[in-house]
Amino acid sequence: MPIQGKSFDGRQLGGLVSRLGASISLPPIMIDETTFSYVSRVLHLTSAASRAVVIRDLFGSSGVKVELPLHSGLGEFSRRLWGEKNPDVVTHHSLIAIFQAFTEPKKYKNALEKALGCEAGVHAPLGYFGKDVLFRTTPAFCPECAQQDLKKLNFAYFRRQHQIVAAEYCSAHEKKLITACDACGSSLSFFLPLGSRCHSCASDFLMKKTEIADAHRLSRIKLSQFISLILAAEIPQVSASHRIALIRKKSQGVVPSKSGCIGSNVARFLLKLYGEDFLKKLRLDPRSTPSLGWPALLLSGATMQAHPIANALLISAFWESTTDYLEEILGSGVCETDCIFHDKKLIGAFNIDTEMLRKVYHAALHNTKPPYHQNLKPWIRAYPGLQERIRSFATRNQ
Repeated sequence: MPIQGKSFDGRQLGGLVSRLGASISLPPIMIDETTFSYVSRVLHLTSAASRAVVIRDLFGSSGVKVELPLHSGLGEFSRRLWGEKNPDVVTHHSLIAIFQAFTEPKKYKNALEKALGCEAGVHAPLGYFGKDVLFRTTPAFCPECAQQDLKKLNFAYFRRQHQIVAAEYCSAHEKKLITACDACGSSLSFFLPLGSRCHSCASDFLMKKTEIADAHRLSRIKLSQFISLILAAEIPQVSASHRIALIRKKSQGVVPSKSGCIGSNVARFLLKLYGEDFLKKLRLDPRSTPSLGWPALLLSGATMQAHPIANALLISAFWESTTDYLEEILGSGVCETDCIFHDKKLIGAFNIDTEMLRKVYHAALHNTKPPYHQNLKPWIRAYPGLQERIRSFATRNQ
């Protein structure tokens, strides 16, 4: 299961006034909640003059467009919520995190600094692949998640993992995501809170529906679950050359080629596994020009090396499970992870001892006592997923 973000207690926000006329405390932000969902909830709970007022008070500027997948103002947002500028807001609530595992550390750090500040052009350092390719242009949600939310919390919210185009299924419930009303065809809105009924025709979103049989369902669920792990910082950042070499070696075992040409049969393999329409939607049809298409280019190290979904498609296709991939990637070389600390003086890249990191990972995974080492703390911090698991383990065993 992917590591989830925390719910945090809200802090008082003087600019917003409750319907009773008194200043209110911010509601806690929920696990994996998107920023646009949180803004809609806060607006619904207050009598703020407008959405712009809420955005200004939360993000430091009314010009921040929270409906965009990559937006700035996250530093001020974390300060409003938690009392300090905290990069964890990216790990737990921003879609920028989809780039962390496959982007060069310096480029990702640059994008992170822009996102935490108020600068425009957050996407610039990331080799942006187009918002309609990676991110949904209207939001989506899982009916099971929404039903559980309404029962437990009395409200529902939009989750980050569901806003990635390639994630067609909920990673937790394996249900196909809802993107529009079946009755009237209306899309969901970034500007309205999630409810149990369509805002246009009031038909019930959560009414049980029979899913149409799909030959590609299992492979797409597996891909959705891998994407969820990427967003949760569960996939370590390694050098592109090391990652591509491992994927190339694995592809030769899974999809052998008599010609010996790298990627010659990978295109057909991916089409059969994921489906033509799905890959076209992602603009990753492997048969597109040049003749061998993007899989061969990625496997040869020519291009697409930083494309998060292209990498996810191949890794999810070639490895039986994420655990298998992690064991191979951590056991085959040095893991070069971009370390992001609360103290700016400690920001830097660490070369992590592979054997120690692997032992820590397995200890956290199986809830056993992690091995002692004087430098264990910075290594755990360098890999946010491990940090969360070790902290959780320590809390349970105090």
